Amino acid sequence: MALAMAVWVGGCSSGTDESADEPTTAAAPAVVGADTPARPSSGCDAPDAAFATTTDGTIQSGGVDRQYKLFVPADGDGTEPRPVVLAIHGGGSGKDIFGNISQMGALAQQEGFVAVFSHGLGQPPTWDYSADGADLTYLNDLLDTVESKLCIDTAREYVTGFSAGAAMTTLLSCTQPDRFAAVAPVAGASEFDSCEPSEELPVIVFHGTDDPFVLFEGGVGEGIEPPEGAIVGQPVAQRVAAWAERNGCTGDSTETKPAEGARLVSYDCPPGVEVEFYILDGGGHTWPGSELQATLEDVLGPTNMNVDATETMWAFFQQHARP
Repeated sequence: MALAMAVWVGGCSSGTDESADEPTTAAAPAVVGADTPARPSSGCDAPDAAFATTTDGTIQSGGVDRQYKLFVPADGDGTEPRPVVLAIHGGGSGKDIFGNISQMGALAQQEGFVAVFSHGLGQPPTWDYSADGADLTYLNDLLDTVESKLCIDTAREYVTGFSAGAAMTTLLSCTQPDRFAAVAPVAGASEFDSCEPSEELPVIVFHGTDDPFVLFEGGVGEGIEPPEGAIVGQPVAQRVAAWAERNGCTGDSTETKPAEGARLVSYDCPPGVEVEFYILDGGGHTWPGSELQATLEDVLGPTNMNVDATETMWAFFQQHARP
C-alpha cells in the first residue's frame, strides 16, 4: 500500500524544515481557563537542561526504544511551568513529516509551550489502537518523561493528531480524559465502540468535505484500512454531535464563516467543555494551512490555506485548563 494510503492515511514529506510562516486565520481566545492555577510537574524541581536541548530522542516503553521529537522554547530558565502539546502523526508518516505538516514546533517556540511529537512502530510507522496496547502505554510514558524532565503545567496538557493520529487522539480522549485539558483531531475524528469516557473533554475538529480517504459522509476510501474498533460508517458531523452529547451540550449549534471555504459549527455547551467543528468545503485529507500538503493535491485533495489549523487549535487550547 502506498505511503499516503497506509493505515488511516498519514501524508508525504519533501523535507524537514520547521520554519514558521505567518498564520492565516486563528480563533480569538476567550481564555476560559486563565484563572486556573498552574500545576507544576515534578520536573519543575530540577529541570533537565540536557533533555530540553535534545530535539530527537528515545525513551524506553514496554522494553522497547521509542522515538520522539521535542521542541522547547529557548527563553526562560526552565523553572516556569509550560503547557505541553502532544502531537500524533498519521499512519505511514512519522514525527518528522508531521512536524513539517503542522509546523507545531515553530509555534511552540514562538508561543512558549512545549511540543512533543510521538512516533509509531514499524516501517512505515503506524499505531496500535488496542485499549491495552503498547502505543497508548508509550504515549503516556512519553508525557510522563516530559513531565519529569521539564517544568510542565499539568493543568494544561493537550493532544492533537492528523489522520491515524486523529483516531489515536480520539482514543486517548476516551481512555484518559482526566489527563488532557482539550484535544484537536484533524482529518480523522473517530468514534470507537469502546468509547465510554469518564468525564467531558473540550474538542476542536477539522475535516474536509472532499476528503478522499476518511469520507465526510461516512466510510473510508478505497484501499484504506480503518482503525481497529472504530465506527467508520457514520458521517463526521454525527461523530462530532455524539461528542457534544457526551459533553452535555444541548444539541443546538450555530454556524459561522470564519474564512473563505470554511464553516465553523459551534455547539451550545456548558462552560469549559466546548465543541467546535471546522468544516473545510472542498477540502481534502489535509491539515488546513499546511504548505507542504498543499503541494500534494493530486494525492490528498485540496488544502484550505485560509485556515491555519495549528494557530487555531492553539487559540482553542489556551481557553482551557483542567480545574
